[in-house]
Amino acid sequence: MLLLFLVALGHLVLAPFTKVEESFNVQAVHDVLYFGSQIENYDHIEFPGVVPRTFLGSLCVSLLVKPFQLIIDMNGLPKLYVLACARVTLAALICLAFWVFLKHAVQGYPRRLSWAFIFVCMSQFHLTFYMSRLLPNTLAMGLTAIGLGYWADPSSSPWKSIATLTCTAMIFRCDQILLVGLVGIHMLMIGRVGLVRGVSIGIISIMLSLVCTMCVDSIFWRRWLWPEGEVLWFNTALNKSKDWGVSPWHWYFTSALPRMLHISYPLSFLGALIDSRSRSMMVIACGFVLLYSFLAHKEVRFLFPSLPLWNFSAAMGLYKLFYVSKSTRAIRVIRASVLGGIFLGLLLHGVSSVASYNNYPGGDAMITLQRHIEDRHIPDNVSLSVHIDTLAATTGVSRFLQEPNIAGIHVEYSKQEGLSLDAYRHHSFDYLLNEHPDIPGYTLIDTIQAFHAVQLCGGAGIRGAIQCMLALKAPLKFISKDTLYIHQLNR
Repeated sequence: MLLLFLVALGHLVLAPFTKVEESFNVQAVHDVLYFGSQIENYDHIEFPGVVPRTFLGSLCVSLLVKPFQLIIDMNGLPKLYVLACARVTLAALICLAFWVFLKHAVQGYPRRLSWAFIFVCMSQFHLTFYMSRLLPNTLAMGLTAIGLGYWADPSSSPWKSIATLTCTAMIFRCDQILLVGLVGIHMLMIGRVGLVRGVSIGIISIMLSLVCTMCVDSIFWRRWLWPEGEVLWFNTALNKSKDWGVSPWHWYFTSALPRMLHISYPLSFLGALIDSRSRSMMVIACGFVLLYSFLAHKEVRFLFPSLPLWNFSAAMGLYKLFYVSKSTRAIRVIRASVLGGIFLGLLLHGVSSVASYNNYPGGDAMITLQRHIEDRHIPDNVSLSVHIDTLAATTGVSRFLQEPNIAGIHVEYSKQEGLSLDAYRHHSFDYLLNEHPDIPGYTLIDTIQAFHAVQLCGGAGIRGAIQCMLALKAPLKFISKDTLYIHQLNR
């Protein structure tokens, strides 16, 4: 698992900033660390979001990060280092959860299967890229992996799996109730748990989870609530999630899973064909994806909790193909095809990594602005104001980047929405991070580019790309475009 952690760490170094889907937990970790019980200063008070989310995950991460935050602050280092510590902590926790899953899932199998599982996980961009990102889906993936590990281990008590998966659904992701149902039905069918006992464990887990989340989250949200209950009502009963886009019912199977799993997608079905435990996992995984497909709004990250199941079955297929199967001509052809698929998957992993590195213009803009302020040598008694528009706020700017003092200069930040271009001058903001290149009363001082597209070398298709490689040139060209602009008030 150390290798998997190092790959996730590499992604963190390449892309240290965060985006809008991570916003709640990122801001919550910051506010817990820096404001403590002063809830009136928390970001969610001013920007509550569409639906409330639980603070329990952020509290746990903050507790682990607190010693590092104190050391970083004592040495006068930027708060961005604290964000990095939070993300490293989460990546370590996810790796630990996957280790627990693997420890239980490989009971009775050779050690080589474990290495195959780790390799499969390392090869996937989405898993390693998001392992350190403070999404509710990532937090749920860790606990779900542990619960699925208990379920996959025949010697493990069934209450561990039911309780872990149920608590995850009640606290972090209500959609995980689908996994709870599928796993529960499977254990009932094979006689691993009785109906009365299974339901009793589920009810007790629900009650304990509700008490925990409602008592904690009601304090932070300043009203009695069950966050995931409101999310469930919003997404299912009201079906409001479709406002963020609608995909066809087959999108998960025909688009999301192939992009997320690469060669592991067909390998997972191969593993299910030749191994009974993998077959059970694939029934649960496919059932989960199929049921989730009825929800119109779809995103790749919604499938994260099922990744351990897909990857274990893929690892089984890989292991059987290379270490167990006899070396016939047909098998050699299949092996060569799989190796080609692995190479292509690693290539796509690399391309996605490079594209992601240049896909956080808000974060790049804030760092550029801070360096500009430092270079101006402004007197210490001067106070500056910075306005952050919606695009900047959703593509990298979080409170971890909003340093209150830059080179001894006090800086205030505003994310006020709905301002016209003429209104910025009226508010006398000293600097703007904005998506518009021309704003009345301001001078453009820098332009920030972001990833736009990938183009084959020379634009001549595969043939041109091959010629570039033969000429020792990069076969792919990453195209960037102007995305954000830094403006300074005219005095």
